[in-house]
Amino acid sequence: VDAGTYYVKVESYRTNTGSYTLNADFSGGGGNSPDLTVDTPTVSNNSLSAGSAFTLRAVVRNRGNGSAAASTLRYYRSADSTITAGDTAQGTDPVAALAASDSSSESIRLDAPATAGTYYYGACVDAVSGESDTGNNCSRGVRVTVDSGGGGGGTGGGAAIPPVMVSIPGGTFRMGDLSGEGWDDELPVHTVTVPAFRMGKYEVTFAQWDACVADGGCNGHTPFDQGWGRGNRPVIGASWDDVQSFIDWLNGRTGGNYRLPSEAEWEYAARAGSTTKYSWGNDAVGNRVNCNANGCGGESYVYTAPVGSFPANAWGLHDMHGNVKEWVQDCYKYGYEGAPTDGSAWESGFCGFRVARGGSFIHSALNLRSAVRFRREGALRGFNDLGFRLAQDR
Repeated sequence: VDAGTYYVKVESYRTNTGSYTLNADFSGGGGNSPDLTVDTPTVSNNSLSAGSAFTLRAVVRNRGNGSAAASTLRYYRSADSTITAGDTAQGTDPVAALAASDSSSESIRLDAPATAGTYYYGACVDAVSGESDTGNNCSRGVRVTVDSGGGGGGTGGGAAIPPVMVSIPGGTFRMGDLSGEGWDDELPVHTVTVPAFRMGKYEVTFAQWDACVADGGCNGHTPFDQGWGRGNRPVIGASWDDVQSFIDWLNGRTGGNYRLPSEAEWEYAARAGSTTKYSWGNDAVGNRVNCNANGCGGESYVYTAPVGSFPANAWGLHDMHGNVKEWVQDCYKYGYEGAPTDGSAWESGFCGFRVARGGSFIHSALNLRSAVRFRREGALRGFNDLGFRLAQDR
């Protein structure tokens, strides 16, 4: 190959025979051109009162093989997650010259709009000499919700940030590997009747978790964000046991009677009335989810994405496929023989391992299906692609 800097992406996944396959993809290569990009920013708080101050942080990266001259980072506010230079300007920061593969972290202090609503903040870096590809010089937008004042929480000091909940209608569905392409533990396909309930619109975020820790909850555990950012990225690295502590704390602060969804509730909500591999059908994943492996294609984050960065399913739930896997209440059993058919969690017998659902940013399209299941030790911390979302009885 040509001289230059290369990036290796490695993925392992299980096969139907129980063996593991290792894939490696190579990108990058020759030439000496700079290539500036901006990561999706993070915010100090994504639930704000009108006019309150917050900090927006962005990372500029030179992903090319040549040095990039000094440039300017321009911050914007938009009505959606697509950020362009035509959006409402919020300020600028100088960006120093960057050698190949170097990055620069920048931040700006901003005031939330005076009008309540949902806004998106992002940044674009000016193109530099020799940069051949300028199509990715703008980040995606990070979502910020502004209320009219007073409530909303999340300003620090342990104030709880209640999740946004979506009403899920009751109904009956067929649970398991309907396509015939999955693993043996997704069988037998069986009919389940699920009562109406509420499901978190987004995965629980670092901002929500950190508020719990600041207030003395969550077993005092502050999960490591791997350097990817906190704020409204999904919390990772918490054990199933830690999650129960978060739920206890949140219920004590809000009286919300939150809980983890059962596995049946989770798949029912992920399918959103569909019987196909994914909630949108059987076709390629494309730009619909955050994944970074075989069959995903389209635009992907390297690691976790801020919650809500990708389109919701038909019932208004974001990131049910990809981004991070999600803990559910059930104990893991190999297969569905004897599983509950009333939508409740399966918690009899050995419960050292719990179920996780949804696939994550590391997975191929096969492991993003609505039916796919994962087994994880409930007491173990540190999984960097595993989070959770909450449910409520209706």
